[in-house]
Amino acid sequence: MPSGEDRLREEIPGYLGYRDKRFRASTDRAFREYAAEEIHKLLDAIRRAVVFSPTPPTGDRMMVIEQILFKADDCRRKLLDETRVPKDLGQREMTDDEIERLVAVEAKIVDMVKKLQELADRVAASGLSRPEVIMVLKMISEGLDALRGKVVERLEALKGSHEGARLNP
Repeated sequence: MPSGEDRLREEIPGYLGYRDKRFRASTDRAFREYAAEEIHKLLDAIRRAVVFSPTPPTGDRMMVIEQILFKADDCRRKLLDETRVPKDLGQREMTDDEIERLVAVEAKIVDMVKKLQELADRVAASGLSRPEVIMVLKMISEGLDALRGKVVERLEALKGSHEGARLNP
């Protein structure tokens, strides 16, 4: 079974790892852009479900859909916000433990986004009018809460003991 870093290298174009200082900034950017794009795909699946629904969602369904759209967009914005990345990421020392923690969090983010995408695709395929869809939508919303926590945890891992990143969640 490949290590987390090897798996991310295989899956994310431009992901070279954090061990070599020269590649840290590009690896960080590659990860953030990849994760944000994958979250965008989740948003697209939910939007497709709304657009192609024979009846417009109302009540609880609409409320949960709005929560999903907000939370997913918030995660994307946090990932893409370069001001949250330490300016000296490519120059400062990082211990093996710091790198392993960062890679583990990134691997977890990728896994979470893929699972959320599967759920969103399920909603898009089955339609919003089916009774069980509200539970799937709530699962996506709760999953996005956990994803947001992992995004913040990633920022903290990037920061390490350094005070260069703004972490206002």
